Formats: sequence, structure tokens, C-alpha cells
Amino acid sequence: MTVDPEPQEPVGGRGRVSSPEAVLDPVCRGEGFPRRLRLLRPFEFKAVFDGGSRHVGRCMVMWVRPAGSGQVRLGLVTSKRAMRRAVDRNAVRRRFRECFRKNRLRFAPGADIVLVGRTAAVGAPYAALEKEMLRLAGKAGLLAGEMSG
Repeated sequence: MTVDPEPQEPVGGRGRVSSPEAVLDPVCRGEGFPRRLRLLRPFEFKAVFDGGSRHVGRCMVMWVRPAGSGQVRLGLVTSKRAMRRAVDRNAVRRRFRECFRKNRLRFAPGADIVLVGRTAAVGAPYAALEKEMLRLAGKAGLLAGEMSG
């Protein structure tokens, strides 16, 4: 019987490890997307729709409402009317989430945002979605250090 002198790390574990690999973890770099940065409840979406401003693009509609939380929170809406297939709705949500996650540090704090996917978002490349989201955010005055236009 042979004994392995070094213990093996569990595969796929999400434990806290202080190692060089931890520096590559998006959550450690501030690029994560934890629950506190999401709009999850219907009354949160309703507050943005009722008291927010709307900015329309080709692939998405951005609703923005000032919030006192000191953080930028994101909610996503993809309807069956705009995207019939569930796989398309999920893909658009995933890509919107990634656009926001990668750029959220560019946003000025204190706003709730709802992105409503439009039919054109299904076939649009990621770069076009990201560019449009940043354009609409700039138009809404959300980008830190930039004037609204």
C-alpha cells in the first residue's frame, strides 16, 4: 500500500485559499456580481419602472432610478414576447450580466438599473451589447467622471 505524502485539494471547491491563484479570482478583484448588487424582488423592479427614466437602444432599454444605497444594482428583464426561446432569453441575460459585471466599477454609485432585452439582442455580438450599455449609461449620467449627454 502506498501513501500519498501530499494531501489532495478538493476538486471544484469554493473555499477561501490565500494563493497566487486567488489574485486571478474575479470576486477578489472587485469584478464579482454578488446578490447585494442585483435587483431580485418584484417591488424593486416596480420602483425603477415607476420612478425611473428610460433610455432606449437597439438591443436594450435601460431604466435608471437614483437610489440611496451607495451601490449600483442591476435587474434584468427578458420577455417571451421579445425572445421566444428560453435558450435565447438565458443567453441575453448572461451577456447583459457579464457586460455589467466587467464595467460596474465605471458606474457612479447610487443607482438602480433595469435592462430590458429587445429582440435585436439575441443575434448581437457581445462587443455591440457592451458598447450600447455604456452609451446608454453615459446618456443617463451613470458613468463616473463623465457628463450626461
